[in-house]
Amino acid sequence: MKKDIASYSAMAGRKLFTAGPVREIRSVLKAEGLGSAYMRTDDFRNYTKALCAKLQAVLETQNPVLLVACSGTGVMEMAVANTHPQMALVIGNGHFAHRWAEILDSHGFPCHVCADDTYAGVEEYYRHDGSKYTYDVVFGTFCESSTGRLLAEIPKISELVHRNKGVLVLDAVSGLVVNPLKTDEWGVDMVISCAQKGFGVAPGLSIISPSDRALALCRQRPCKSYYFDIARYVEDYQRGSTPYTPPVSLMHALDKSCDFILRLGDKYIRTCAKRTGELREQMKGLGFSITDEAHLGNCITEFSVPDAWLKAGISCDVIVSRLRGMGYETVPKDQKSFRVGNYNLFRAEEIRDFVSAVRTVLRSMERNFQAH
Repeated sequence: MKKDIASYSAMAGRKLFTAGPVREIRSVLKAEGLGSAYMRTDDFRNYTKALCAKLQAVLETQNPVLLVACSGTGVMEMAVANTHPQMALVIGNGHFAHRWAEILDSHGFPCHVCADDTYAGVEEYYRHDGSKYTYDVVFGTFCESSTGRLLAEIPKISELVHRNKGVLVLDAVSGLVVNPLKTDEWGVDMVISCAQKGFGVAPGLSIISPSDRALALCRQRPCKSYYFDIARYVEDYQRGSTPYTPPVSLMHALDKSCDFILRLGDKYIRTCAKRTGELREQMKGLGFSITDEAHLGNCITEFSVPDAWLKAGISCDVIVSRLRGMGYETVPKDQKSFRVGNYNLFRAEEIRDFVSAVRTVLRSMERNFQAH
């Protein structure tokens, strides 16, 4: 094997300050390593029912939580295919808001995009640009992975959507678990998410949770997907099963993750917010700026270097590469910015160690530039 090809063990050994997948806690890793169980037994059906009840507690909902073997984008497409919008509205201006629009377009469903994701912006859109249309399905992004921006005022947006005879679908892939999401209280009609971010489980397992209002809409409309037909999942959910083979080891890992999250309760979110706050303050102390800080959630931060650093040859793509060489994986964006994730309750000393590594990288880049 060529020396420049990294081994999997080397890649897996890096500390994942990423937007997902993230570091798995010890109990989750142990659960993933237990191997497979046969899923068509009463024992496993009871196990599945118990897991789904825990997921309902995490989502703060009485709605069914359906397990789907796919990525987060898979359940995004499942939401689109089953709601079959006559005219959709997408809220947001980030990469994953655009993904909603791309999926809708691939199915031939018409949509408009409201780039301003504030309640005032959405209300203004309804009054003016969208005044001639009835948006029967509105798609939002709880936490935009490309920026870390959190969708605010969800209860007011939901009330607005319902008042205009629509249903609200929320992509909570990035924000769930590490930010408060009160599904029923806030009136969210359909939540989609996946295991590899806030839950801290390996990729491959996603969830979709539809309200009665959303299911009523889905039953009225044709779904042209065989695998993603939500009616099949709801029918099997009622007996503690899935229509197709589930990733059983990931289910066990998700079960252990839910135990950990529910045991900590609100402390989980508070601790994540505290650690991310510490990360942001320490990185600002090094000279980085933060994009849209007032509207960020608890999990992702985009850091930018000053223009003077760029002129001096200190760019974020090089910072990311050198951090990788030191055992830290972050998320590259461009020369000006990079993203850092905190999903899995890094300890205070781990945050300090990461920032210390960034400081070391900056000093080495300064010395290299001065030497030339």
